[in-house]
Amino acid sequence: MTGRSGVVVGLDGSPAAAAALAAALEEGARRGEPVTAVMAFPAAGSWADGEDVPDLPEPDRLTEVVEDQARRFAEEATMPLSAALREVPCEVRVHPGSPAPVLAEAARNASLLVVGHRGRGPLGSAVLGSTGLRVLALATCPVLVVRPREEAADGPVVVGVDRSDGSAAALRHALDDAVLRGVRVVVVTGVAPPPTTVGFRPLPGPTLETVREGLRPRVERFVRRVVDEHAAGHPVPPVDVVVRAEDPTMAVVDVAEQVRAPVLVVGRTGHGALARWLIGSVAHGAVLEAPCAVVVVPPEPAAETPAAREEPACDDHRRQPTVVVGVDGSPGADAALRHAVGEARRRGGRVHAVAACDSPALGAIDVESLPVNPEQVRESTERRARQHTAEVLREVGGDVPVEVHARLGRPTPVLVGAAHAADLLVVGHRGRGPVRSALLGSVGLGCVLHAPCPVTVVRAEPVDGDGSPPPGAIAVSS
Repeated sequence: MTGRSGVVVGLDGSPAAAAALAAALEEGARRGEPVTAVMAFPAAGSWADGEDVPDLPEPDRLTEVVEDQARRFAEEATMPLSAALREVPCEVRVHPGSPAPVLAEAARNASLLVVGHRGRGPLGSAVLGSTGLRVLALATCPVLVVRPREEAADGPVVVGVDRSDGSAAALRHALDDAVLRGVRVVVVTGVAPPPTTVGFRPLPGPTLETVREGLRPRVERFVRRVVDEHAAGHPVPPVDVVVRAEDPTMAVVDVAEQVRAPVLVVGRTGHGALARWLIGSVAHGAVLEAPCAVVVVPPEPAAETPAAREEPACDDHRRQPTVVVGVDGSPGADAALRHAVGEARRRGGRVHAVAACDSPALGAIDVESLPVNPEQVRESTERRARQHTAEVLREVGGDVPVEVHARLGRPTPVLVGAAHAADLLVVGHRGRGPVRSALLGSVGLGCVLHAPCPVTVVRAEPVDGDGSPPPGAIAVSS
């Protein structure tokens, strides 16, 4: 984040925004940087024009009204703060537009963007507000999500790592933040539970302790390398490393609570071919569950230069209409496969069926510690996926070309990557995830949010293979 300066904070008149403003002033005082408080408001004419609403102010007048409200809110929010914080330079600005892109643009050259955990949206519970969630994906600088806390925390800065480039950026941010706070850094790695199956293949069951002990020296080497490189041009605080035998999200959250961390730092993305465009599950979980403020650090420019975009394996058929479908052996995925065949038949195209080896162990930090060969797992998964797909295709006819591939990684980035040059991505409403209620599965939701092509979410079994959406199928154009 070289060349960045200034702290930007979002205002919306809510208690969460008041807490965010206080945190932004603390960060400004700590860094010796000014604060810019930004409030977004709907642009005139976005919902109605002046003829329909006689009392609607003119655009210039509307800006003045909103700016006056924003200034009064900032003054009231800073009244309980110390004199030192009130002396931090703070400019209030208002901009028309949607809050998330307005804040992301305002923070383009900032060193930090601060938002409240919840704003004035309809879901004012433990769910991260829609603005905060969108900001995490759009911002080009670290984002501090402020969560109200009953007592002040004076412990070390906690940072989650998984040995990816994204977590290296998070660790560097944590080192700088800890120096400013005068505390140490606790680096935390969580070991996901070993799988009993990966894709279509049973696996042996290594104990968490076995995986954890195998992973510890690798994490320590990773941390030592990042710290040594950072120390060449920056002061560094004392650093401790903790490797815990539990889910990575719960590991960082638990340690942050136990050590009374003032802030938890995580990378926005982790492993995965499409990771640089997705909000990682650990970052999302930390923002939702952490007992303290959370800083989400985006990938640094150097980490985004390689061509990380995953191309479909069927390059020689790229000009032919292609329908990509996720398969995992579940009834929902089978329904999606049938629908994909019907769509390809209607378009005169082909089907690319993709099975993801979706174990966290194989897709993230502890692959080298498992007593299995990842490539053997991929090959075995692909073989079983081919067999299972052939069984399903016998029901709908074999007149449509179908290719089946298995890829290591989490399902969402694998499918999004495979759909890069596709005409349509088809996913089941629910797969093999633990939540089988009426909610859209996490993979389906991730594909809808991030796929570069239209997405069809198949909710019910199709009656035939003519390509028309079955009852319950939802087509989403991106």
